Amino acid sequence: MLPELRRNLPLKIFALLLALFVWVLTTGEIQKVKDLTVPLQFTGIPPGMVLAGEVPDRVALRIQAPEPILQRITEDQVDAHLDLSQLPSGDQVVTLTPDRFRVNGAKVIKVEPRILPVRLVPQAEKEVPVVPRLEGKPPEGYEVVDYRVDPAAVTIVGPEDAVRGVRRATTGSISVGGLTASREIRVHPIPDDEAGSPVRMRDSEQTVTVQIGVREKLQERILKNVPVHARGAIHEARLRPRVIDVKVTGPASLVGALDRGNLLVEVELGGLPAREREYRLPPRVSLVGIARERELEVLPESRTVSVHIEPGVQERP
Repeated sequence: MLPELRRNLPLKIFALLLALFVWVLTTGEIQKVKDLTVPLQFTGIPPGMVLAGEVPDRVALRIQAPEPILQRITEDQVDAHLDLSQLPSGDQVVTLTPDRFRVNGAKVIKVEPRILPVRLVPQAEKEVPVVPRLEGKPPEGYEVVDYRVDPAAVTIVGPEDAVRGVRRATTGSISVGGLTASREIRVHPIPDDEAGSPVRMRDSEQTVTVQIGVREKLQERILKNVPVHARGAIHEARLRPRVIDVKVTGPASLVGALDRGNLLVEVELGGLPAREREYRLPPRVSLVGIARERELEVLPESRTVSVHIEPGVQERP
């Protein structure tokens, strides 16, 4: 048997090498496989319709190619567009077959998941108020008193049922820590909904201006025994009481620096004739020597002052 195998041995070896050469020519390089996870991109969505519900946004592909080519392929080289233009509205199922995906120089041999549920619903839009999300607090002695958003409302769009559940848009976090004066900031509003929600702004580039009002905290203080003066009197007049208490409200730094010398309490007697019965007149309080008097509110604790102008007293020269 062995001699038979050795007969024409060089010819047999040549034939074997020739067959191997032909196999290499016909089969090419050795094929390898690689797994990639790629993002799905949906195209051809009918006008006035949007995707709703939880739709997988990535698929796992197994691709095959010669090893040098395979090593250079990345997920951004995979054409993973799904055309939904032929789907009717409602709940649908798309079968993901390898021939739906294209990779230059390689072949897709497996897709996971194989079945993709999708739901097409009418698109809706509505206007919602913008509510800023303020975080932190100003330094000691200061407070946030108000805020204003311009424009006060924005338009959101998305699946009809999802849009219905969104009540407002927010600005994200705006820190007010460290603020000792009012501030204005421009921000992009976002629908106030769960993460991953399909609801979005109709105008993705829209911004709003948030004006945050910050002021020094107010303090209330009673200054006691402030003298009451008669103003415009043409007769001698007796005032009762001759001193009253005055309540002052305003920024703590201003209120704390006041004393009675900064308050002028007067009752207006101009043109009043003398008579037996007393007049009951409201006192008026003015601030003296205060640069920021508009920031202070003063209020006499006594609503009226009794004024007696006696008959028979001669007018002053």
